[in-house]
Amino acid sequence: MAIDQAQPSLFLIKNAPLKGSGPLYLRVAEAIAGLIDDGSLARGAAMPRVRDLAEGLTVSIVTAHHAYRVLGERGLLAGRPGVGTFVAEPPARPLDAPQPDAQSLAWQEAFNRPKPPTNLGYIYRLPQTCSQAQFPFFSVPAYGGELHAATKRAMRRIALDAEIGGIHPTDTQGLPELRAAIANHLHAEGIEAGADRVLVTNSYEESLVLTLLSFCHEGDAVAMEDPNQFCLIDAARMRGLKVIGIPMDDKGMRTDLLESVAAREQIRLVITTPRAQNPTGLELVAPRRQHLMELASKHNWLIFECDPFAPLTHRGRPQLPLFCGDRDGRVIYARPVSRGLLMNMGATVATGRILEHLVHAKDIIDRGSDVFLQLVLKRLFEAGSIARQDQSMRRQWGDQLAALVGAVERSMPHAVRWTRPRAGGALWLTLPEGCSSETLLGRALDKGISFIPGRAFAVSDRHERSFRLAIGTMPPAKIMEGVKRLGAVVAQYIADAQRSRVRSPIAKVS
Repeated sequence: MAIDQAQPSLFLIKNAPLKGSGPLYLRVAEAIAGLIDDGSLARGAAMPRVRDLAEGLTVSIVTAHHAYRVLGERGLLAGRPGVGTFVAEPPARPLDAPQPDAQSLAWQEAFNRPKPPTNLGYIYRLPQTCSQAQFPFFSVPAYGGELHAATKRAMRRIALDAEIGGIHPTDTQGLPELRAAIANHLHAEGIEAGADRVLVTNSYEESLVLTLLSFCHEGDAVAMEDPNQFCLIDAARMRGLKVIGIPMDDKGMRTDLLESVAAREQIRLVITTPRAQNPTGLELVAPRRQHLMELASKHNWLIFECDPFAPLTHRGRPQLPLFCGDRDGRVIYARPVSRGLLMNMGATVATGRILEHLVHAKDIIDRGSDVFLQLVLKRLFEAGSIARQDQSMRRQWGDQLAALVGAVERSMPHAVRWTRPRAGGALWLTLPEGCSSETLLGRALDKGISFIPGRAFAVSDRHERSFRLAIGTMPPAKIMEGVKRLGAVVAQYIADAQRSRVRSPIAKVS
């Protein structure tokens, strides 16, 4: 390569400012990368030799060499043996594989079957601006806030090589040490379950899938609260089950209506969230808990108990799960291991043959949850990080939920009804007759506010006027401001709806 071919490149590099901090070779590499990105150094342009670059920038040859090495690793420079170094050509874009035509895919028609509409699919069809709103009351966070410094240190210190050598990856039920740590964690909450009754899952939702696969057949009837968490509804429907929604009031699921349904339907499974139900935040009161267990014993039901927001009770003493009063092993208790971590691991507690069937189903699906994540969780339990993260999350969510409830009480018109949960991270609001939460969402989005309409949580068709307000990731001050603005939108919408309602004329009687 002739030296004069590289002179223009060297001139540009010498005049490029070295910005930022850090090692000198990285600053040189960043300066050259900037020239390539903005087109000053064209693709295929000759670069100066390492020695010439070092002399031109008054740096050491080692610095110049390392700068070229970094740029080569990024794919920005390419060397040609015996010729020199050049700005690399952009990688060729791979051609899209040809798509099969309709005739080639005609055989798939034999596998087509009608699929029920899913609640999750409804959420996906909502406007994209819902997730980009200024005040997004759209979702309940999947995990807590910032990790504690102690948690970060514990995760950095994890040394796994020696432990992995002694682990059997086919331990489907979960690592014994982790199951023991989970059992101790539950004991601290007043939930007594030995390690031999714990099943580690990839999420608490996976536990429901395992339950449906193990104990339900297509066409069986399953009862659950209405409204309910969309993933629970969809899992049952995708299994081909008859999903029966049981209405709720401020005391939780109407077990009297469940008893009426049991008189005409052969219910196989009851799915319930007795504390901090999603989306309502309601709790099942003690008399109805007892009634539910009596019905389950009378009709020989299996009960799947979800506890997605454990242990996130922000006011008062939390109720114990149904599982704690189960005397004949018919309750499957499922929850996240911790809501305060960036993990979705779940813990399920069951008894006897019920647990055996769940483990067998998990063995078929994935042969056991990820060993690495189980070891991480074990170490975090040992370091006390799980308890600290949950405590921090309980305080954070408690402040957010208190701000949400207080703002709704101050800002919403009296015609609107809402729940007053003491746990979880969401409220359930219901508009007066003649209103639609989907229409309200359109107006709210114009003001930078989003939420999920009740239809996404509906087992039946009785929630067109309802919607869920979740805490999202907003601080209390922003929550209060957003609810204040939403209150004005709601008041205007209700007034417009009442004015536009057409009253039917009263016919004259001759």
